[in-house]
Amino acid sequence: ATFAMRASPHVTWTRTWRAGAIAAGALALSAGGFMTTRALGIGPAASLIGRGDFGQRETIVVADFRPPANDSLLGTTVGEALRTDLAQSANLDVLTRATIRDILDRMQLPRESAVYYALAREIATREGARAVVDGEIVRLGGRYVLSARLVSAIDGVELEKFRETADNDAALVPAVGALSRAIRERVGESLKGIRRSAPLERVTTSSLPALRKYVEGTRVLSDQSDDVRALELLQDAVELDSTFAMAWRRIAAIRSNAGQQARADSAIRIAMRFRDRLSDEERAFTEAFFYTRSTEPDYSRAISAYEDVLRRDSLNSGALNNLSVLYSDLRQFDDAARVLWASLAAPSVSGSNFTNLLIAMDASRDSLGADSASALFAERLPDNADLWEGRISQLFARGQVDSMAQLARSVLRNPRNRRQSFLSRGVQAYRAALRGRPMEAARFKGGVDSVFNRETAADRLPGSSRADSAFVTALMLGDPSAARAILRRAIPSDNFAEVAPVARPWYDLLRAAAFVGDSATARVALAGAERDLLPSAPLRDHATALANALMDIARNAPDAAIRQLRLAIAERASPDPEEAFLMGSLHDRSGRPDSAALWLERAITTPLGNGLFVNGVYPPLARRRLAELAEARGDLREAIRYYEAFLADWSDPEPALQSEVDGVRARVAVLRARLAPG
Repeated sequence: ATFAMRASPHVTWTRTWRAGAIAAGALALSAGGFMTTRALGIGPAASLIGRGDFGQRETIVVADFRPPANDSLLGTTVGEALRTDLAQSANLDVLTRATIRDILDRMQLPRESAVYYALAREIATREGARAVVDGEIVRLGGRYVLSARLVSAIDGVELEKFRETADNDAALVPAVGALSRAIRERVGESLKGIRRSAPLERVTTSSLPALRKYVEGTRVLSDQSDDVRALELLQDAVELDSTFAMAWRRIAAIRSNAGQQARADSAIRIAMRFRDRLSDEERAFTEAFFYTRSTEPDYSRAISAYEDVLRRDSLNSGALNNLSVLYSDLRQFDDAARVLWASLAAPSVSGSNFTNLLIAMDASRDSLGADSASALFAERLPDNADLWEGRISQLFARGQVDSMAQLARSVLRNPRNRRQSFLSRGVQAYRAALRGRPMEAARFKGGVDSVFNRETAADRLPGSSRADSAFVTALMLGDPSAARAILRRAIPSDNFAEVAPVARPWYDLLRAAAFVGDSATARVALAGAERDLLPSAPLRDHATALANALMDIARNAPDAAIRQLRLAIAERASPDPEEAFLMGSLHDRSGRPDSAALWLERAITTPLGNGLFVNGVYPPLARRRLAELAEARGDLREAIRYYEAFLADWSDPEPALQSEVDGVRARVAVLRARLAPG
């Protein structure tokens, strides 16, 4: 028999829909309640922001994870991966490994130190960070257990615990990503924001072996400055995962710094192709690198990339510092100073933030700004090796050149690092050139080149030194024949084949050839620059126009040189002293004294230009020629003013220039006599 059931008259579609709606409403209410209690810091769902333990954006330090036995690199790799993923958070400012290394320098600890919990908490306390992420990796057969805890930096109180597992090596990177998401959620970041972030295996690599190679390569590069070994490790990483964009960007930077422009360009193009696999910040830095260091430079797009980072994180120290460098390249020194002052509000700053700010202050001739920056430098980073540059900046802003050189000599007696070694020589080259000591200036400039290019050009530096000697012999000693003889010995038969392309002194040779009037050498130097230097020049149009102008000067074509100089100057906010001096000299040669005087005055008053050495060469020569032009038009008082300024500059001349100084002093006496009444 068939058993039939009569439908209840109380069950209707309307009632069924209502029941479903009530159930859905209950689910929504439950979810809403969860979100509310999480945001308000109530119950087990409470976030650290809701409980008041964290503000809306806090700085944290991620310690290296304690590794399993016999695998010390795994702890560093997992720690770096977690830093990378947490850096996507809108609520956390994660100290980068590079920043941590700078802090270790200030603590006088080895840069390569493993940063486990105790040291990480000490760093956090010094830097005012809110918390430390401490972690451990346990291997159980082929599986891994990742344990982490979030600890208050101030009192060591454990705020939260976290745990993830990975069944094998391939699952380890996703497990680190899951750990990161759990930390971000517990801190109080919106779930929408967390979901919007790319998975860790996408912003880095899904390959643990590739990630290991990357972390080891970056560590070798930063801690040991071993570009060759770092490049080998990074190449291994991209062979394991050809879409690993972060590794490709590092490869591009190393090859670009080594002057391997074609290979650097290839690497950064691959990084750009896979830039959707990067975090927002990494993508912006990759794009900025491409638009400043590839064969398609575009400073406006590079600046936009850094500004994108700053819209998300206004205190991103790397973006602020790099943006200031671009502004300085464009001679927009006020903008450079603005972003560098902003960078000092970040919880952690490096010495480069201050030294770049001091350069901007010097370029703007802002002595009060230099005082303020120097005082803050000493307060924030009292043990920094570059602190002496603050005093140099103050002395420069006040024109106390001899005191600058005295301080530089004391630093050079026992330099603490490479930067101190070459900068102290550069300061003395500047003083020697300004005081009328050309051969001494060229020797110090050679010392700068020797230190700066020690890895690639140590045995071929005579080419650069001879170019400098020819330059000052022609320009300061006024002996173009002797300068030409020096210059003809400057280029070896192999055209510097053993020197890294980026270190080849083509520009120095081209400048010297221009002032000597040696068009044959200038053509060789221009061809070398076009091959080795100009393709990687950050402001390539500017550099190309300037190189062409020097070529035109060497072949005695002043009007053509002026056209090229105008193109070069238009690429930046203002001319540098060398460009102004060249313009003035070209107008002078072409019989336009008023234009010559205008540009030569700018060579004196224009802020810093292309190196301390040439900054010392041009102003005295400009003052002497301005005096002669003033005398020619009958303005004797103006002539005396410029002659006396020249004598103040060349106050300690080498013997070869003493007679010239004596002649100018005698000329001043004659002019004064002509102005005397009766």
